[in-house]
Amino acid sequence: MKWRKRFGVIILALFLLTAGAALAKSVSAAGKIPAGSTVGGVEVGGMDLSEAQRLLAEKAAEWKREGRLVVSFSGDDLVIPNENVVFDIRQTMENVKQRMERPWYKFFGKGEEFHIPFVVEIQMEKEELAGWPPAVDAEKTLALAEEQAGVLGDKTIRAVMNEKAETKTVASARWDVPEEFFLEKWVNKLNGLEIGPKEKFSFNENLMKKVPAANAKEGSYLAAMMYALFLETNVEILERHPHRTFPDYAEPGIDAYVDESLQKDFIVYNPNDFSYTLRAELSGPKLTLSLLSVEQPAVYEWETEKEVLPFRTVYRYSKDLHPGEEITVQKGQNGARIIVNRLWKTPDGETLKTERISRDYYPPVPEIILRPASDLNETGGEEAEPAGEPQGNGGPEGNQAPETEGTGDETGTSAPEGNETADQAPDGKTGDAAGEEPLYEDPNYVK
Repeated sequence: MKWRKRFGVIILALFLLTAGAALAKSVSAAGKIPAGSTVGGVEVGGMDLSEAQRLLAEKAAEWKREGRLVVSFSGDDLVIPNENVVFDIRQTMENVKQRMERPWYKFFGKGEEFHIPFVVEIQMEKEELAGWPPAVDAEKTLALAEEQAGVLGDKTIRAVMNEKAETKTVASARWDVPEEFFLEKWVNKLNGLEIGPKEKFSFNENLMKKVPAANAKEGSYLAAMMYALFLETNVEILERHPHRTFPDYAEPGIDAYVDESLQKDFIVYNPNDFSYTLRAELSGPKLTLSLLSVEQPAVYEWETEKEVLPFRTVYRYSKDLHPGEEITVQKGQNGARIIVNRLWKTPDGETLKTERISRDYYPPVPEIILRPASDLNETGGEEAEPAGEPQGNGGPEGNQAPETEGTGDETGTSAPEGNETADQAPDGKTGDAAGEEPLYEDPNYVK
C-alpha cells in the first residue's frame, strides 16, 4: 500500500515539473504582441504574429523603394545597391516570438512591451568593396549600415575610418627661399602640424603667434606654399589675401599675404573624416613642404586664367636735368586679373567639376621717367606730372607697393580693404565706366 502512495507522489511530481517547464516558455494566452511594442520603429503592439509579419514586410520594402543606402566619405558617395540590403523577416519574427515568451509565474500577467530592430544583412562581394577607398573600414561601415537599416533610419551614413590606413604624400611643393629669409624657426613648428577632421586651421593662431620673431614676409611665403598644397586637396579656403604685386617666389595668383597686426590671416577648413599632417624640410636654398594623409577621394589639380594689364608710362620734369638727359625713377610692372580654379578629377583624368577658388586683381605699377624741364613744351600728348616722389603703386621698396595695404580680390569671410572692389582704368574710372565688365566689383567670397 505504501509503495502505491509513493508511486502516486512520483507521478504527480513529474506532471508538475512537465507542466511548469511548458509554462516557463509559454506565449501570451491571447497570442497578441504586447501594446506599445515596435520593430525597427514600426508599431506592432496589439497585432497577432501574422498581421505583424505582413506589416513589417511592407515597411521594409517601402524603405528600400525610397532610395539607395549611401555611405558618405569626404564629399564622395559610396552607394550600396538596394538588392544588397536583405531584410530577414522570418528571423525578425522569431525574435518577436522570443520577446513575447515569459516565465510561468507571469503567465497570467500582462506582457511587457519591447523594441527590437529588423534583422538585416548587407551582402557585398569583395570585388564591390575593392572600389572603396582604403581609408574606409568596410567591415565596420557595413555593420553601421546594417544598424541603420535595422531601424529604417536615414539613407546616408558616414563612413567609419580605417585606423590602420596607410598615409602618403598627397601634395608637395619645393620652392627657392629668398636670401633674407630665416626659416629654421618656422620649420620646427611646421613639422608634424596636424589639421584634424572637420577642423579649421588659422595660420596666425597656429604659427604667427608661436614662432619667435615671426614677420609678415616670411609668414606670407609659407602661407603661399600651404595655399598651393591645399589647392591639390578638397580643403576649403575660408580666408586668403593676395599681395599688392606679384612676389618673386610664387606663381601669380598662388600667393597668400598674412600679417597678424593687420588681421590678415590664412584660414582653411578640413571637411573630411581624416586629417592632414604637414612636413617641412629645409635643404640649403630650397624648402620642401609636404602634405600627408590617406588616399584622397578624388584627384585635385589647379589652373589659372590670366589677363595681363599693361602698365602706363608717366613722365615727370625737373629743372635739374640737362637737355637729352633722362632718369627712370620707377620701373613699370604689368598688372593682371587672375582666376584660380580647382579641378576635381577621376584617376583616369576625367574632370568631374571645376571649382572657382579666387579672383585676384593686381594693379599695374606705372613706369615713371624723369626728363628735363626744357622738354615740357615738346611732350605733346604725353602724360606729364610735376617732379616729386613716386606715386601710383610705387612703394618704399622700389616697384613694390607696400604689402601692408594688400589690394586685390580676396577669398574669405571678412570684408576687403583698399581698392579691392573694382578694376581701375588708367583714368581712375572703374567697372563699366572704364569700358570693361565689372567682374571684380565684389570680393570673391566663395565660401
